[in-house]
Amino acid sequence: MSTRTHDVRLPPWRVAVALLLCLALCACDRAGEQPAAAPGLERVILQADWLAEAEHGGFYLARLRGYYREQGLDVEIRGTATPIDTYRLAAAGDVHFALGTSDNLIVALSRGLPVVGVFPYFPRDPQGVMFRRDSGIRSLRDLDGRRVKISPGLHYVEYMQRTLGIRMQLVPMDGSTAQVVTDPDLVQQCFLTNEPWIVGQAGVAVDVLPFWDMARDPYRIVLTSRALATERPDLVRRFVTATLRGWKEYMA
Repeated sequence: MSTRTHDVRLPPWRVAVALLLCLALCACDRAGEQPAAAPGLERVILQADWLAEAEHGGFYLARLRGYYREQGLDVEIRGTATPIDTYRLAAAGDVHFALGTSDNLIVALSRGLPVVGVFPYFPRDPQGVMFRRDSGIRSLRDLDGRRVKISPGLHYVEYMQRTLGIRMQLVPMDGSTAQVVTDPDLVQQCFLTNEPWIVGQAGVAVDVLPFWDMARDPYRIVLTSRALATERPDLVRRFVTATLRGWKEYMA
């Protein structure tokens, strides 16, 4: 297992532009609780796995540029401030598409949920932990006995503890970075491309370790229900075409 920390953050300009883009579009979504589809367009709901952030930029750009509309789709992107089961929402048909990871997709399938992966939008899941640069942490094994703010219900928490032979003091994750700014001993789960930059703007120097250092290296994916993939392949194709166009431009 690697003992090096990693710097895989998005450039600050891309984070700033993406956040402004996401905030503007989210404000439009909040204007009505259930806005009707634009005339001549089919309404589609994409359920995100968190609030609007830079890592969702390709979806928002596809919407802003009108790429979804060109495919006959009026796409609403729904964020969430609390962890939700996007797999169950997709399986039940409450949303058309949802965001997740390939390892959690396997777990969902093992539990009998009728969902399928559509395509990966990140070849690696940029989940990891961040910590003060002077903490002495050099590898994930150094988390043994430390207070780690993380979502305890995620299956990879127990996987990490068993695989590495460690036991962490788990602090429930609430999405805020305020604690890691004020508490020098706290370790926090993060998107490697997001929260470390935010904490850095508060004047706190942090390092990060990705979870792929423990041989856990899933994709981040778009998923849908088996029924939608089977019965509406043209809808899936149009959504994918527009989305990939947005991501290609966003990452250029």
